Amino acid sequence: MWLLSTDRAELHAFVSPGDVPNGYAILSHVWNKEEQSFQDLRALQRECAADGSNPRDKASEKIRRCCEVAESHGFQWIWNDTCCIDKTSSAELSEAINSMYRYYSLTKVCFAYLGDVSRLYEFDESRWHQRGWTLQELLAPRLVVFLSRDWTVLGTKFKLSATLEQVTGIPATVLRHEMRPADLSIAVRMGFAARRVTTRPEDRAYSLMGLFDVNIPTLYGEGGERAFRRLQEEIMKHSPDTTLFAWGAALAAHRLGTPPKLEHPSHADNRSLLFASSPSDFDSCQTVRFKPYKVDETPLLDMDDDQWLDLAAHVPTFSITPYGILAHIFIINWRGLIVALLGWLEGDHRCGLILNPCEHPVDPQHQLFDISVEVDVYLNKTMFRLVTFNEDDDDVSITSAGWRDVYLSHRPLASNLESSFVPDPWGSIQFLELDLESPFCFSQEGTSGLVLTEARGPLLGESSGTLLSWTGAEPLLLSFEHRRSRHRTCVTIRVGRCTNRAGGFSAHNLGPHWMTISTDPRAAAPGGEHSCATDHFSIPDLWSTTWREHRIGSALGEHGQSLYVGFEQCSFNPERLVVTLADRI
Repeated sequence: MWLLSTDRAELHAFVSPGDVPNGYAILSHVWNKEEQSFQDLRALQRECAADGSNPRDKASEKIRRCCEVAESHGFQWIWNDTCCIDKTSSAELSEAINSMYRYYSLTKVCFAYLGDVSRLYEFDESRWHQRGWTLQELLAPRLVVFLSRDWTVLGTKFKLSATLEQVTGIPATVLRHEMRPADLSIAVRMGFAARRVTTRPEDRAYSLMGLFDVNIPTLYGEGGERAFRRLQEEIMKHSPDTTLFAWGAALAAHRLGTPPKLEHPSHADNRSLLFASSPSDFDSCQTVRFKPYKVDETPLLDMDDDQWLDLAAHVPTFSITPYGILAHIFIINWRGLIVALLGWLEGDHRCGLILNPCEHPVDPQHQLFDISVEVDVYLNKTMFRLVTFNEDDDDVSITSAGWRDVYLSHRPLASNLESSFVPDPWGSIQFLELDLESPFCFSQEGTSGLVLTEARGPLLGESSGTLLSWTGAEPLLLSFEHRRSRHRTCVTIRVGRCTNRAGGFSAHNLGPHWMTISTDPRAAAPGGEHSCATDHFSIPDLWSTTWREHRIGSALGEHGQSLYVGFEQCSFNPERLVVTLADRI
């Protein structure tokens, strides 16, 4: 552990925080674009040793002032993360990141410098509250003293606990050390980081290791989602608190009505997995608590005594396998749902995890489940992972209940690397993108509200070799649902090349590109008619995009919504058009 001497800002090495005589202070701050590094301070130290000057006088203002403040409070040593870590050494950097929560928890005082705050009334607007690393810097030290832009005292964590609770969502009782962060559920603690950001995506996970008392190797470049999954896997190994899995939207029992239609979520959609993709998924978990079931508790729903005793007699367990998380959990069949009871409370109500059987189990001995169910709520399909039970739900029978060993999907089955593969239903026309000779290809950027439901043409459905020979002489018909539209408007698009003999064109002498867009269901009928006067498109200039706006939905009694169609010249083939369908531009 490297520390700065407060009188000279010189770096000195210590074996551990406990070896620092009379303890040390620590600086918490938001990094600027230019901060002096470990190497900068070592070079400055050598330079001043030659001429006998004090390195502190030549250090950056932030380093000089933090040393002066710490010295004025009687501290000989201070730790600053910008210059007390040799970041050129991956081993030292990893050790520091894994030890950082301990560094902050053992400090005598943490000075939190708010460089964007001049007066106390600006306190709650500081960027310091929004950064990922400052979460542990707020929670770990016993004494935190906030300093303004001019290094004057604004207050302490204890004094400002009520304001900090409003700004950060962390209970004042935790900030005043009346209870430990570990006394809160994992889901609640994850929620503290839901709206915080870091410069490196992996740091959203690495900055939370100390809060959950786990360690993982730091692998910059692995990506934020993979780093966060590794963090969750490590937490799962060390904690019985299953609220780690209680993120995402909850379905209140009264919304169910008739049993919902279960669908099979795609593995590419992380909402169908056991682990979250980032701390942001825990943003609505402020009231989620872990409370294992007990024999003397009022039975849930209408469970008989034997079922309730069985539920309370065991605890769930989880282990990582190549096929998913092998889980020993209590599962009930209730109102058409398969629900795992994991000891959760959301507010005052018991809560369960919705399971969805996969069509292709990986092990004939153990069922594989995705997580979540898609339900129509207010005319929109919403993905729910959890279901809450109300007190008046005990009149609905449970068809089965018991402990089972099952697999739970915990990561996408595909490679963790980015892929350009387009899944079905786009798969039926994805070859058009690969064939540089086809007159059109379709960019799926901006198509969040459009879902392809059908693709028809004389060559579709045959071998890929035949499909790649499509020239546009015979039109291609694409049908979409516009799911941002309240009534899920059907949008039909035809594309092709003109073969109008009156214009001198034929299947062997193709004319301009054309496209028609309609919300009329009759447009989905066979045929390739178009208007040469209105439907032709010329090739736009290279790298520029020509957009046309189409109003859709008016036929269904709506005010109408806009669908934008953009055309640009293909950079590989100047006679080819790239088409982009978007809800907005």
